[in-house]
Amino acid sequence: MSEAPKSGYSLMKYIEEQTGHRPSSGSIYPLLDQLKTAGLVDVKEKDRSKLYFLTLKGKKVTKELGGKCETMMDQFAEGAKMIGAITGEDTTEIESLIARIRKGEMPFKQFNPELQKFRTALLHAKDPKRVKKILAKTTQEIKKA
Repeated sequence: MSEAPKSGYSLMKYIEEQTGHRPSSGSIYPLLDQLKTAGLVDVKEKDRSKLYFLTLKGKKVTKELGGKCETMMDQFAEGAKMIGAITGEDTTEIESLIARIRKGEMPFKQFNPELQKFRTALLHAKDPKRVKKILAKTTQEIKKA
């Protein structure tokens, strides 16, 4: 919405393009209502749809969040470097990942549907030892890919 007003549907499509995961209308519209109540977005009717846009307060908060995100990325990068220095581990992959995220890339978006299923499966796993073996085997397979 910082670029141009968007309908709820176009926001869902945009989020899917950026992350690889499409939020449901049951999650996006209540969120938009909360943002409107907080004074961060407003809505205007156009034809038969509603277009949501950032208010001045919404633009200010968005800018503040961007700054906090940059600070968090800086802290993450510094932490990775410290861990590398302490352990002797190579942190170039982590540093490369951080650089890609800073450029606006979503490095794992093509895997998001599967990653969500994976997280859910992990939460419901009953045999941690078996899961650990599966993860070790899977890691080896991924390295070959």
